[in-house]
Amino acid sequence: MKAIETEYKGFKFRSRLEARWAVFLDCVGIKWTYEPEGYVLNSGVHYLPDFFLPETKLWNGENIGCFLEIKPEINDTDNKWELFSRESEYPVILIGNIPYPYLDPADYYSGDFYWYKSKNACDGPYVFCECTKCGKVGIQFDGRSARIDCVCNADSDKEYNYDSEKLINAYKKARQARFEHGETPYNITL
Repeated sequence: MKAIETEYKGFKFRSRLEARWAVFLDCVGIKWTYEPEGYVLNSGVHYLPDFFLPETKLWNGENIGCFLEIKPEINDTDNKWELFSRESEYPVILIGNIPYPYLDPADYYSGDFYWYKSKNACDGPYVFCECTKCGKVGIQFDGRSARIDCVCNADSDKEYNYDSEKLINAYKKARQARFEHGETPYNITL
């Protein structure tokens, strides 16, 4: 089955799912660029990552910025994103479908979120979370909001906030976004 190309904010996304993730990122105030640059891997394979988040820093990341790769299903035959993650100077986070906002909070991270950085490094789940003090949203291991790169000083790195009202509403808006007949998603506020 072929994905439906979808236009949003002047970009032509390869699928509705990618466009809906862009809506989500806008709702929570995360800056993004779509398919910013293609790469030729050492193996000669060409790769075009889905999103680059220029202001997102992971807890143990050396650089600010990470790639976000959208895959509704993971299969063994499509591993170009994993090859890319081994060569990229930035972390690559693989995410799947947008969570349903009515799920039990424990279901918000169901194993669809991973980080690959090097040949042998894989960690997950990486989940969107919100700083409880300043409201900044990031993506961190296990939804640990205290690890978000913001000005707040957390008492511990084990503060979790992956099911805040802001995130639930953003998931809801992203899932409800319709793009038919030139429609644009409604009420996107930061």
